[in-house]
Amino acid sequence: ISGHSLNNPSFYLSEKIEYYTFLRDPYLRCASHYQYHQEVMKARKASFEDWIQTEKWRNFQVRKIAGEENLQKAIDLLESDYFFVGLVDRFAESLAMLKALSPYPLDTRHHCKNVASSNSLKDRLLGDASTFERLKEGNELDLELLTYVKDVFYPKQKKAVEQRFGSLEIETQKPVT
Repeated sequence: ISGHSLNNPSFYLSEKIEYYTFLRDPYLRCASHYQYHQEVMKARKASFEDWIQTEKWRNFQVRKIAGEENLQKAIDLLESDYFFVGLVDRFAESLAMLKALSPYPLDTRHHCKNVASSNSLKDRLLGDASTFERLKEGNELDLELLTYVKDVFYPKQKKAVEQRFGSLEIETQKPVT
């Protein structure tokens, strides 16, 4: 079971579920998400300022993990229920670690989906000082979660992989298009 909008499905299943996730820079993720909604989903045209005030778009990664805007709950769930947390900005290394740690054989070949033909809207959001302030306000908990994962969780799991398997074989394949 996988997907962008997957929430805890354990109430559907009786078996133990092995969770993993990848975290992305919250500012890049949020700006990209807004651009996707405006350009691809043809959502009701909303200013970014209005869009980011909508509860479901704020601290999106914390909310997806914890089910609410609760940083400590998200961290606790990562520590207790997730066997792996990858980083999009370290994608190749993360895939190699995921493959090594997975209790199941994984085919880590991949291809890019939902790639914008232009990042002009996203770049404009990231480059505007007042909009960037809205990005920061709407993603404070996501940034703290990413910092925790980068400083604590990810190094711990990388050390576990290296102790168990030695150095990682990082595939340098380009994504399948």
